[in-house]
Amino acid sequence: MRGLDGLLIDERGSAAKAYGVQATPAAVLVSAGGRVARPPAAGRDAIEALLRLALRDGRGGLTAPSRRR
Repeated sequence: MRGLDGLLIDERGSAAKAYGVQATPAAVLVSAGGRVARPPAAGRDAIEALLRLALRDGRGGLTAPSRRR
């Protein structure tokens, strides 16, 4: 995905189980050391808020997407 480094799509659900994600759609912010940096976010609005927070704080290797003109 554009603008996101280190994005994991967990098709089998193994990472979801490991990080306590119990619903879909869901996202969890994981630190470079593999620890949960923020609790799981469930649903579109919560995931968007988590991504905005990560982009603002510079956590998880996320970078803001470039804007095309």
